[in-house]
Amino acid sequence: MPLRHDHIAWSKQELARCASLTAQGLSAEDAAKRLNAEFHDGNSVRREASIKMVRQKHGWKVGPKPKAPLPDVPGKETEQEVQHSASEAGIEARANGKRIKTVEDLLAHIGADLTKFEVSESQATKYEVATKDPATGKVSTTELHRVFVKLKPKAGPNVLEAVEAMIAGAYSKRNTPITRRVTKVTGETLQALVLADPHIGKYAWGKETGWEDYDISIATRLIRESVAELLDTKQPAGKLALWCLGDLLHYDTPHGTTTKGTPLDRDGRVEKMLEEAVATLCDVISDMAQRTTTEVVLVPGNHDAVMTVALRQILSAEFRGHPNVTINTTNTTRKYVTHGRCLIGLTHGDKAQKHLGELMALEARQHWGETLLREVHHGHRHSEAAVTTVGGVTIRQHPALCPPDGWHASEGYVGAPRAMDSYTYHADGYLVGMTRATVKP
Repeated sequence: MPLRHDHIAWSKQELARCASLTAQGLSAEDAAKRLNAEFHDGNSVRREASIKMVRQKHGWKVGPKPKAPLPDVPGKETEQEVQHSASEAGIEARANGKRIKTVEDLLAHIGADLTKFEVSESQATKYEVATKDPATGKVSTTELHRVFVKLKPKAGPNVLEAVEAMIAGAYSKRNTPITRRVTKVTGETLQALVLADPHIGKYAWGKETGWEDYDISIATRLIRESVAELLDTKQPAGKLALWCLGDLLHYDTPHGTTTKGTPLDRDGRVEKMLEEAVATLCDVISDMAQRTTTEVVLVPGNHDAVMTVALRQILSAEFRGHPNVTINTTNTTRKYVTHGRCLIGLTHGDKAQKHLGELMALEARQHWGETLLREVHHGHRHSEAAVTTVGGVTIRQHPALCPPDGWHASEGYVGAPRAMDSYTYHADGYLVGMTRATVKP
């Protein structure tokens, strides 16, 4: 999926420039745009949230709002540039300007034959350039786009294509047509990606646990890869959702403990854990929002009850006004969402697990009689359990992405499959299907 050029360290010059812009009264959003233009070639490296965290960390106070616009940042062309090269290894193309905005636009521009080539790498970013009319002194901004795509020759038909070809050949001489029921994916479907217990900030050493290593970089990489795999479908849903079922972050205090104070094996500082988690979620949500409308729901876990509030506020600020993104801002530990005649409950699973069905009937009573499908999704156990139905409510327990740490390994909580699931629902009140992205050992 498209990525920002995140995780680039702040240089002394960029920090000094950020301090200067802060003193000059620029907002966090405007400061981020100027730093990206001056230091990062227009790439979205610095975001509004990261500027605010740096200002808070260094204790910088925002000065009075400037009375006149700051001098223009030297900009590049505002029309369109396309570079295109081909070799035996494949095709590379780069575009910079106003007209080509997406990878699909660039593929169409170069006339890529996707029957012979497939995309191996791609990236699409946007930035703004300020210009000033010398005659009037009026400042205006232009939105530009950088798009990159790399194509490689197709090696031949994949397994699915080969099987489909054999089936087509086997039935090509039949006089009686074979009919089958096909589920039509329309705007009435919702694909929900369920992120349970990734524990960003958790540290696990394979030589100690007997299982896989785990740290912040591994956790965020697995989240990105799993989301990309689950979204890779030829029939996209009408709507998307990201349901985070708690313990997104491993610890809740600067001392590396859970909300209740339990000490943990942890990786990095609390600032690093939060910054990496925010960057990952922003990338994931932005990618989903490029496809269709997206709702994001975060419920607190027993490891990150406080940090979940912070994450929710940061995401609300980051995507405020975004036409395709809605952040659920309710504060309850159990949250309920609807899609047509589907009622879905979301919770971490460490509280009231035996009463989730009856609690839904009480807490979501205004939707209970209007829906046909009723489900509750939870995590916490780091393993998949048998699906149960209690009082007409289906209870689904989700696996985790993280491996066991030292404590879990010593206690014998090992061997559970590591995965992230997605569920597709139809607004008429039924489950269309389920997809799983499994972490390979």
